[in-house]
Amino acid sequence: MSATGANTYLAMIKQDPATPDVMPATPALTYLNWAEMDVGADITTSKSNNVQGTRRLTDITITGFSVGGGIQAEMMYQFSPNDELMLAAIMCEKFTADVAKDGDFVQPFYFEKGHRDIKQYFKYFGMAVDTWTMEYKDSSMVECSFGFVGLKEDADDKPSVGATYVAATDNPVFSTITNISDIKIDGVATGKCEVKEFTVEVNNNITGKTGVGVLGACETNAHKIDIGGKFTAYFTDLVLYNKLLAGTPFSFEWTVKDANGNGYTFLLPKCKLESDKMPVKGSEDILTDAQFVALGDATADCAIQITNIHP
Repeated sequence: MSATGANTYLAMIKQDPATPDVMPATPALTYLNWAEMDVGADITTSKSNNVQGTRRLTDITITGFSVGGGIQAEMMYQFSPNDELMLAAIMCEKFTADVAKDGDFVQPFYFEKGHRDIKQYFKYFGMAVDTWTMEYKDSSMVECSFGFVGLKEDADDKPSVGATYVAATDNPVFSTITNISDIKIDGVATGKCEVKEFTVEVNNNITGKTGVGVLGACETNAHKIDIGGKFTAYFTDLVLYNKLLAGTPFSFEWTVKDANGNGYTFLLPKCKLESDKMPVKGSEDILTDAQFVALGDATADCAIQITNIHP
């Protein structure tokens, strides 16, 4: 028998930031929804340059080992327990009065990837959220992805010792047709059918700290946070183009809620355009493709703000 994707799960639990290389005792692991996944180890090897008087290769050895990868999924309210992955993506420890802002709190996670059909299990320690992407495409489900950088991997034929398991979130998946409202630029709602699609990405630029005699990483370090994205809109005026020419900052805000009234309002309080391209074809509507970056805003004291909406 060989492993199949349908019988593969990924489960997670928060770790103590002081001991990211230690599995929590008797962990209550929560299953995650996923559509595609490549969480795992990346092993690099090097060929020996030694020569022994023949033309033959003499050896090959492991010279690099890193843990990371990511998951892609359809976005829903509380995709992970208590929005732990989303909060970790902006390095915020918790919501305060239902509001979270980007910070510098690095939350490590312990992951277990299990292949039930062949009873093989991989455990990952100190997994920090490096990247987080949200994609809002026309006539689609909202898609999200999380990329991770971790410390080490264990693999054997047994699940985590003492583990119990919690079911994955079964909240409704967000639709770009029925669940998005209030797309605003500079606080003004965009017109009907004006925005075709948009993507927002957070990159924490996390690196693993490596050293001689260590297989994997000793710790993870977060560097400058990069937030930006792209939106495609129907060309109706020169507003965006003029903002690019003048270097004028603007805010970008949108709300997504499911049928139960649960959701989020996302706010990038200070953005600037990097580019604004407008290809023209004779048989198509003219669309403008605008690339933007989110800057730190002194008044809002953040580069990204998330408001948790719940009845």
